[in-house]
Amino acid sequence: MITKAFKYYLLLIFALRFNAFAQQYNFKNYSAENGLPFVQVSSLHQDKFGYLWMAGYGGLSRFDGKNFLNFSPKNGLVNHYVNAVCSDDSGFVYAATADGLSIIKNNKIKNYNSGSLIENIYLNALCYDKKNGIYIGSRQGLFTFKNNKFSEIPEYKGLEIRSLITTTSGLVCVGTTFGLFYYNPIDNSSQKQKGLAGDIVNCIEECPETGHLLVGTTTGFSKILIPGEIPLNLHVENGLIDENITSILCEGPNSTWIGSASGLIKHNGKDFEYYNLYNDNNANHVR
Repeated sequence: MITKAFKYYLLLIFALRFNAFAQQYNFKNYSAENGLPFVQVSSLHQDKFGYLWMAGYGGLSRFDGKNFLNFSPKNGLVNHYVNAVCSDDSGFVYAATADGLSIIKNNKIKNYNSGSLIENIYLNALCYDKKNGIYIGSRQGLFTFKNNKFSEIPEYKGLEIRSLITTTSGLVCVGTTFGLFYYNPIDNSSQKQKGLAGDIVNCIEECPETGHLLVGTTTGFSKILIPGEIPLNLHVENGLIDENITSILCEGPNSTWIGSASGLIKHNGKDFEYYNLYNDNNANHVR
């Protein structure tokens, strides 16, 4: 079974070896030759059983530490383009695709697209909340899925949602192409974050120790101490090698991994270290 630490390092896009300014890391490389059904991983998720789920252009794949079990339209997946994956406490795995939602349990797939509230809607993001079920971000707004029923949250109708997380305080962070919003499911209120590094939000992460929010946009990186207050923004002039931040993993207040279109960045709270995964710049995009 996969450990959580192993999951963290797989965020580095299965790099075999790469050099940093200060140190060197070695990793085992996984590719199509090992059974992975795609060359670009768009989303990673570890379920309650320790399995690592990977989404990409080609379907969905489950990794047990040794072998890949793949899902595609050939064995029931609603679409081969999977943008996000998550799971719930009951062991159901949810795959957000370009043409609806697939739900997997015990390797059996149930699809929701035609005849549902999300019919013909391109899905981008997922997150699980124990009280309210699955939040689904799409190009046309925000939905929830609970007890086999879809509901639309009208506050976000028409917005393209790229990223979602639920915080320890119970807020749902909604990253859109029009900024970051905080949705409170208790009173259905919504608040927009002011002063972000950019309006187009690619990714959101909550620091496990401090609860600070880290936000990646297409034009910089933001650290939010308290939701709603003006964040600390970092750009190229502050040391970033690339302002298009596409993924974030926070291990602690002094250890944050940042994926960008130009490669991998590590931030220790003060300084940045940069990692080139491959000699080809086109292969260094960390999602």
